[in-house]
Amino acid sequence: MIPFFQPSPSDPFSPGKVFTFLLVTIGPLKVIGPFAKMTAGWDRGLKRRLAFQAITIAAIGAFAAATVGSQLLKNWGISLGALGSVMGRLGLLDEARRAFASGAELLQESSDPLELAKLLCAHARLELDGGDRTRALALAGEAERLAGEVGPSESSALSGEIAALRERI
Repeated sequence: MIPFFQPSPSDPFSPGKVFTFLLVTIGPLKVIGPFAKMTAGWDRGLKRRLAFQAITIAAIGAFAAATVGSQLLKNWGISLGALGSVMGRLGLLDEARRAFASGAELLQESSDPLELAKLLCAHARLELDGGDRTRALALAGEAERLAGEVGPSESSALSGEIAALRERI
């Protein structure tokens, strides 16, 4: 095995950790679809050059963030554990918001107001749990508007859910 790739237990920058850090921060799995759609019909060489430039810029940015960021954290007295905890929660909330937005977009296309209203209620509960009352109120209002578009038998359970949500807000 190559000595460079043999991780040491005391080494905070083992190749596996660096790879995981780059995978999480750069998020290549999130951009493959949009990149393919955006560059459809382009010359293969141009696609590769663009992808390589993007990877290079992202790696430079990640390196700068790691070196400058660690010094800033040290100067400000912020522990990596505290930062990781906060970033994990914010990251999960952000991912959930993206998932709800994607689901809402699909349900709007399928013209299913009942399911869209249910999704908006779930999203509003998430926003309340995340501390964003204004956003939760807007989502509950939109769900209530949609509840008016569905039949009375379907909207009764939904109306109860919206009422419970408004009570929490």
